[in-house]
Amino acid sequence: MRNFDLYVSGILYGRLRLGDGTPQIQKLDVHTGALLDWQDLTEQDRDFYRFFVKMDFAALGQNLSHYESGLHGTGEVSLCGERYTSEDGCSYLQRDVKFPNNKQMKEGRLIAVTCPAREMVTVLVEPGAEEETILRLWRSTWPEEQLFPVEHAQTFPVPMRDGVHLSTDVYLPKNCSTPVPAVLVRTPYGKEDGCEIYYRYVQRGYAVVVQDVRGRNASEGEWLPNYHEVEDSELDRRPAMVQRTHRYGGRVLPGLCTVGSRCQRQPPPESSDQRSLRGQRLCGSAPPGWVFHLGHAGLGLCGVSENLPP
Repeated sequence: MRNFDLYVSGILYGRLRLGDGTPQIQKLDVHTGALLDWQDLTEQDRDFYRFFVKMDFAALGQNLSHYESGLHGTGEVSLCGERYTSEDGCSYLQRDVKFPNNKQMKEGRLIAVTCPAREMVTVLVEPGAEEETILRLWRSTWPEEQLFPVEHAQTFPVPMRDGVHLSTDVYLPKNCSTPVPAVLVRTPYGKEDGCEIYYRYVQRGYAVVVQDVRGRNASEGEWLPNYHEVEDSELDRRPAMVQRTHRYGGRVLPGLCTVGSRCQRQPPPESSDQRSLRGQRLCGSAPPGWVFHLGHAGLGLCGVSENLPP
């Protein structure tokens, strides 16, 4: 069995033993920041990590010897039903898949697997080989980075101006005594489903606010795709959530909204921007200060009202 460390966007999320026999894992408890005891990787664990980090740890363990005997030289290599290309005989890029598991070889030994998945990067690396991977950039850029446990503060029924309540989860960095910036996420897919992908923001000192859009999951009202997003995403419609989050040490700023919405610090009741966006799909490039996000929350925009640390 070989030991590997699992990093999610530069944060240690667990340790694994892969190879002959049943894979074992030591998971990170995000609510305490501590690693749990070693345990066998269950089928439920396998499915969870395939969704979360886009890696199949059981398959990696089974194919480990095949990778180490078959991934060598430059050009194109096919093995285990997968196709790879390499220009240097060390980095092998997986082709023909949405979320590639790229392999890093050194002297015939698999030292790392890297999966870029939208705005998240997962690295499974042999201890001691971190500097051979993208992790060296995380460590050199933020050498003394502080990480926080994740606290689920509360689920709020946030009232809109027409009296409809939207169900909203608030996650905060635990034991953080200072006000923090916030990332806002609005989703039609269910705010609890896949919420783990947002924990890394909380661990790095952001509050994360995840809201079911109108008429979906636990939110009230009628769901009309992209129609109510301008009105429902304006922060002046959510005074209760903002005030309660302040008591937990959070400072809510404009954040991620679904298509057709645009947050402003003090939006007018009916601006020309709102009239032009209501009920329309937003096409083309993002406005200045905003970023398109193609993640779990669906196509959206992310914007903040001030410069924030990475």
